[in-house]
Amino acid sequence: MMSVMRLTEAAGGPSYAVPQRDRRGVRMARMPSLMLKLGAVIFAMLWTAWMVWWGGDDDGVDAIIASLCGAAVGCAWYYAMRWQFRRKAMLPQDTRPNG
Repeated sequence: MMSVMRLTEAAGGPSYAVPQRDRRGVRMARMPSLMLKLGAVIFAMLWTAWMVWWGGDDDGVDAIIASLCGAAVGCAWYYAMRWQFRRKAMLPQDTRPNG
């Protein structure tokens, strides 16, 4: 049995196709680097926690220095992975104009 929507589309009417979404209901096409940014934040937090634990001292200055270094490591990891994924064509190229 044919549905009314299929008959309308076959007759040249408007298409009622619903855009595909992933299983969480989030459109990943708008922000393809969202998961990469989230991964960089998680990596920076884990790296910082490891450095604070490995350092052994509970001094506040050590924690602040480890946090600053963790932020730098997270940014470096994000830019390195973004470069690598764009090089392998897994992320779209930056289309923003320079300047």
